[in-house]
Amino acid sequence: MGQSSKDQNLSHNNQLVIRNQATLPVVVSFRPPVGHVALAYSYFVFQLQKMEAVPVIDEELSLLNSKECEASAIAILKQIRPDWPEKSIQFKVYTAGITNKIFAVYVDPAEQLIFRVFGKNTEQIIDRKAELESWKKLAKFKMAAPLFAHFKNGLVCGYLEGDTLEVQQLRDPKIQRSIARKIAQLHMTVPHSNEASLFPKMRQFRKALKENFEDEEKQKVFDTEFTEDLCSLIDSLEEKIKLLNEKLAFCHNDLLVHNIVMNKAGAINFIDYEYASTNFELFDLANHFCEHAGVTDPNYDLCPDKAQKLVFLYDYLKARHEVADEKRLREMIARTPLFEAASHLFWALWALVQSQYSTIDFDYLGYAVLRFQQYRKRLAKYDSQL
Repeated sequence: MGQSSKDQNLSHNNQLVIRNQATLPVVVSFRPPVGHVALAYSYFVFQLQKMEAVPVIDEELSLLNSKECEASAIAILKQIRPDWPEKSIQFKVYTAGITNKIFAVYVDPAEQLIFRVFGKNTEQIIDRKAELESWKKLAKFKMAAPLFAHFKNGLVCGYLEGDTLEVQQLRDPKIQRSIARKIAQLHMTVPHSNEASLFPKMRQFRKALKENFEDEEKQKVFDTEFTEDLCSLIDSLEEKIKLLNEKLAFCHNDLLVHNIVMNKAGAINFIDYEYASTNFELFDLANHFCEHAGVTDPNYDLCPDKAQKLVFLYDYLKARHEVADEKRLREMIARTPLFEAASHLFWALWALVQSQYSTIDFDYLGYAVLRFQQYRKRLAKYDSQL
């Protein structure tokens, strides 16, 4: 709704919008994403022996004061990069968003470190302890940048070279094939548990949602658009999905364009693993289809049609199993609308919580309404096939 966790191009009056803070010269990554700024990371040697014992540093980086933030970052660098001359340290802002401040720090541009500072109140939607454990696991299997430290309200990771994708690039068959193969690699490489996170996470969002909005206009919108009991909708969707006995995998869960990085050689990598966890593999795929709509003024007419989805699922199955089984392909395409509905409901709930807790000047409630409308449409599509 990640992520990011969904997540980077929100704007208001042509100004970047940053959650829980005034406009800063430092960046934030979030869902819905903000900014066309490329989030670059560059693979350098993975130091796996250091991954098992990531240092915990007693520092808290400011979300409001950039100078204080930089001073705290330098204090952290003294512990993890003691050989870096303080006077030579440079800062580079990447993007602005809701759940994280993100900036690079370096002396030599060839070795950059990424600082991610968690936004205020994001614990309502993101389990930071789980995120840290997921990141360690992903880094161990070279599916994420290495993790070098974590501090009171954030972490320090490595840098992967590349630019985040634009929505129009998703129409490129070559890029889509690369994304399908990368998802397959993630699903078959990283170990997973035996329980999908989808419905526990939905219920977490519902629990975090206050019974009433402080703003009367928001309350009217909510009462008009969300007439069904949300807990009952979650229960009903869970029953439908559990009957299918779909396969589990370790999933990204937030594969919008701004969480997909492509380097100059055309290699694809994923970033922003805030929502990564064990989930239904078809949720990861269907959620990606939904994100073709974009995040600023989403246009769901841009989502792939059935033929395009079949090609993507074929490439995914072939990459994962070497052969794309026709029966499984037909099964997956038939079930895709149900998992698209699950994606829309997930991010609708996420946005409802954001509409109550976030101080950013963005219409989260309007975004929740859009996603909820799509949930109904995709669920009706699935039910019509039965």
